[in-house]
Formats: sequence, C-alpha cells, structure tokens
Amino acid sequence: MNGPGQTITADKGHQAHTLVKPVVGAASLRVALVDPSLTTLPYDRMLAGSLAEAGHSVTLFGRQPRPEDGAIGTLHIDPLFYRATVHRLVAAGPRLLRVSLKGIDHGFSLRRLLRRLGALRPDLIHLQRLPLPALDRMFLQDMRRVAPIVLT
Repeated sequence: MNGPGQTITADKGHQAHTLVKPVVGAASLRVALVDPSLTTLPYDRMLAGSLAEAGHSVTLFGRQPRPEDGAIGTLHIDPLFYRATVHRLVAAGPRLLRVSLKGIDHGFSLRRLLRRLGALRPDLIHLQRLPLPALDRMFLQDMRRVAPIVLT
C-alpha cells in the first residue's frame, strides 16, 4: 500500500510514469526546470505535470516554443533562451554562423536566467543536461546560491 509522500511508479503501456503523492499539509515547492532548447520537452511535460499534481509550482525556462513542439498544455514556459538566434536572418545563415551565434546567445541567456531565478527564488533548480558544459559550469555556482540544483 502506498501512503502520502511515497513514490509510485505505474506502467502505462510502454512508458513508466513516476508520481509523488502529496503529503497532506506539506509545503508547496517552487521548481525551476531548465531546458534551453526544449530538447526534452516530452520529459519536461511529464515531470512538470507530476509535480503540479503533487501541489508544486513549476516554471520551465527554455526557448520560445514552436508549432512543431506540440501542445504545451498548462506547462508554464518562460522563453528567455536564444532570443537573438530566432531572428529569420540568423536562421537563414550558414550552419557555422547559426551555431556560433547560438553559443554566444546561450551565455547571454544564462545571465537572464540567473536574474530571473533571483527574482523567482525557486526552492529547487532542475537541469536535465548542460548543452554547453564549458560555459554552463561557469554559471552553476551562481545558481547554487539561489537554490539547490538537481542535474540529471
């Protein structure tokens, strides 16, 4: 038998879903999910949905969603990543130029993220991956000053 606060793993078809049952009277957490390029959007949706069902507030920080990303549903996305590289002139440029500009934009986006995290004051920051590890690592210590980090 599963009680409050226990983790439940349910097999729905071919995917395992893990849900955390809320603890009655437990404090709600503010969780910041960081997925700059929205490369793990299906995972983000499931994680955010499960956390919301457990009574927590979740904000996903990433790029502006595109139609091909599918339905966002109730997921709150703060599109602060890659604002400069979505311009159509950049998108039409050579691949090397696009990738280089995206790397530069990533650094500026991380600065925006730090400011936004400072204002949000989340209880937890979840990073699925580090897209540019050499650059991302420089910002991890500053993120840790805001909240504990989970890197998966």
